[in-house]
Amino acid sequence: MFRYRATSLVLIVTLLLLVLAAGLAFGFQQDSTSAPAQQQPLDTMPQTSGMAGQTATPAEAPKNGMATNFSQVTDQGGPVMYPIYGVFIVGLGVVIFQFVRIFFDRRYAKPIKTTIEKMMVDEGGHTEEKIARIAQLTDQYGKSNLARLLGKLCDLWQRDPSAEALQVEIDGYVSSVKERYEIGRNFAILLSDTAGALGLLGTVLGMYITFMPGQLESSQIISGMGVALVTTISGLVVSIILNFAISWAHSTFHSHLESVTEFADEFRNRFGRGQAHAAGATIKEVRVIEKAALPGTPSEIGVAAFADGVDAEKVKRPHREPAKIRILGGDKQVADAGAPLPKPLEIAVTDQYGDPMKNLTVMFETNGSLVTFDNNDAVKRVDTDIDGRAKVHARLGKLIGKYTIVARVNGKVNLSEQFEVESRPGAPEKVHVLSGHLQMAQAGVPLPEPLSLKLEDACGNPVPDQPVVFEVTYNSGRLERGKSRVEVHTDDEGIASVGFRLGETPGANIVKAISKSKGGRRLEVSFESMGKE
Repeated sequence: MFRYRATSLVLIVTLLLLVLAAGLAFGFQQDSTSAPAQQQPLDTMPQTSGMAGQTATPAEAPKNGMATNFSQVTDQGGPVMYPIYGVFIVGLGVVIFQFVRIFFDRRYAKPIKTTIEKMMVDEGGHTEEKIARIAQLTDQYGKSNLARLLGKLCDLWQRDPSAEALQVEIDGYVSSVKERYEIGRNFAILLSDTAGALGLLGTVLGMYITFMPGQLESSQIISGMGVALVTTISGLVVSIILNFAISWAHSTFHSHLESVTEFADEFRNRFGRGQAHAAGATIKEVRVIEKAALPGTPSEIGVAAFADGVDAEKVKRPHREPAKIRILGGDKQVADAGAPLPKPLEIAVTDQYGDPMKNLTVMFETNGSLVTFDNNDAVKRVDTDIDGRAKVHARLGKLIGKYTIVARVNGKVNLSEQFEVESRPGAPEKVHVLSGHLQMAQAGVPLPEPLSLKLEDACGNPVPDQPVVFEVTYNSGRLERGKSRVEVHTDDEGIASVGFRLGETPGANIVKAISKSKGGRRLEVSFESMGKE
């Protein structure tokens, strides 16, 4: 799903560049051809009579300077508006394409999903026959991700029916789908950022039109400021719309992919085998019969087994006890603080003969940490299924660090396994100014305090190793090493600092600090200082 070939990306980028170039060329041409007409006095303009004898008049100007339609907005914004429109069209097209792929993937998966659900619920029939039937269905409905994944699982089951091998195949396929999807999502994010950058370009162009001629006239100021304001507003509006659409598509994609993964997990739980079943022997029926005691002989429990190639003597099991617990998945996971773990914590319990224990209560405990399960509690009891498996979903606490989660089975022999998970800082969501703001010193000298800030995630944890760009935006001041733009990475405490020398011209000095992480929000603060004469 969401497979963007390299040629498709080249075509999209080429189309975007052509739209940008054509928009700029058309806009400048329109400005050059309309300038003489604007300088011509109204009383000397030629008037022509139409078919009805009416005199033609110039195009209606915006009332009170406010644009009331699309054409007027485009005229006020100038040539930069056309690239903004092009970015909006291409970006919206990418997002719509994402939704269309999800819609058809769900539609193609629905018939096979309904049929296979009935097959997995049905306890009758041979496993090999069910696997063959599912493989046949995947060939028949092979257009969806679910069908392709199940087809791979059926093919792998013929070679290695173990639950571990099936889980590895599921994880690999899901990762490849996410990677392909991220290509399109990152391109849409690029278009959203480009729209904002084009709005800023229009602002600079408007200021250029206003101040570069050297003489400030009212008409010139109105024209330049109109370009600056209209392009900035348009760029921001397009960027906001695209960001909203991208977030919506991202949520829809992950919801759909999660449903595909859950269905594949059901396949693994139903047909995956542990080490004891790897030999290929399938017991069809095991019946425990209590034989009536004959006079003078003790009563006994006999076991009648009907199996494919399995000696009945090997399945005589008068008493079963849980003997081993092992982790199937979910160990060594790393996630953002306060976020749910991406995979469930799953274990399997077997008896002394290596067979799965059904309907056995497994207790999951967070061992005093801040981790909680999907019941919003630190403890959850789960009964094992027909394959002796039990799993639970967990959410990390707000503090960063490593946590231990215990899965325990109580009995004559207490069995337990430990999951180790780690909570890391999330994307920066908050920025705090620590020092350097509103300082005053002699013009041209370094400030006594550095410009310092701290980045925190949504849970208040410091975000280390996050790039922060400090840039002088007003006056001629210089940052460290005499540069006007410096990139600094936050330390272990989430703090980024830089020294600043005031500009030679007395007056205000402004330095902006910007942090933007992959998948996170754009954070921005300003440091203002005053240079004395």
